[in-house]
Amino acid sequence: MDVVAKQNQVTALYEAKMAGRASFGGEWSGNVQLEVRLKGLQALCEKLKLATTKVAMMRAEPITPSIMTVYVELDICLNSLVGLFKEVCEECSASKALLDIVFKAVSAVLSRVKELCDLVQASTVTVFEGAEAASARTAPVATGMVWSACDALTKLPLSNKAAYRWVALQSMLTTKETIEEFSQYVKTAKKKAGGETQDDNDDDDDDDDDWDDEDGDDEGYTAAEIAAVEEVLLVLAQVQASTRSTLQGMSKAADTNGWGNGEEGQLVICSTVDTIQDMRGDVVDLAAELFPPFDDAAITAGRTAVQDGLDAMLELSSKMAF
Repeated sequence: MDVVAKQNQVTALYEAKMAGRASFGGEWSGNVQLEVRLKGLQALCEKLKLATTKVAMMRAEPITPSIMTVYVELDICLNSLVGLFKEVCEECSASKALLDIVFKAVSAVLSRVKELCDLVQASTVTVFEGAEAASARTAPVATGMVWSACDALTKLPLSNKAAYRWVALQSMLTTKETIEEFSQYVKTAKKKAGGETQDDNDDDDDDDDDWDDEDGDDEGYTAAEIAAVEEVLLVLAQVQASTRSTLQGMSKAADTNGWGNGEEGQLVICSTVDTIQDMRGDVVDLAAELFPPFDDAAITAGRTAVQDGLDAMLELSSKMAF
């Protein structure tokens, strides 16, 4: 059973679908055939979980014909997984956003299965060579990771509409968490600058205390750095509010007279979702620059990238027909 070959096959199918196209849309209202294929992927997960559990349980056994049947069962499941992914790729109604999500989920399952199989094979060899098989004791953990990847696959969006919403909500979650994290850092820095210390009566009951360096020395923020972070937080608040309003406007526009199923509507929606996804990456990159020592040029560049994304999203929103 060659899991790597299956991983390569899935990647090749995905790349072939993407070849020559930066982006592409799909019907907003949904497609029955596409939904059936996606549900097929979801239904396969229980068989995959059972098959991988059997493989893990056999790790301390010598390879026998009966054991080989367990691997054959898993191989059949993986072939079905690749086959169903191919059908999704061939479905012309699948948008880039949806295909991205499915590709990542399927790839995660294959990666976890490979890790489990590698562990099982290694532990079987060491057991029968008479050495202590420490890796054998990690097989249950590896099996749990396969199960977790399969569970994620069962939560796939079943339509382009759901995929677009998923991308927007993930972006909003990233922005929200970034705002909360650095707001806490600023609050802590202001308290220390004012001579206050956090005690047991502090209303904040989270674990996001100020960061420490490797020696445990508090780096904190200077007054100038506090001002810079607060400027960034204002921009991130705009990102959060604009993404939410854009998602609402996009949903309303797409459902009006079938606009989301037409060529123009699909193009605008897909471009909007791509912009939201790109901004999520820009937010993460900008956040990485908000730890001392500051690189003012990098922070300015990061803030500009986020602002450019906001401007692009606003322009796309103006093209949505209500």
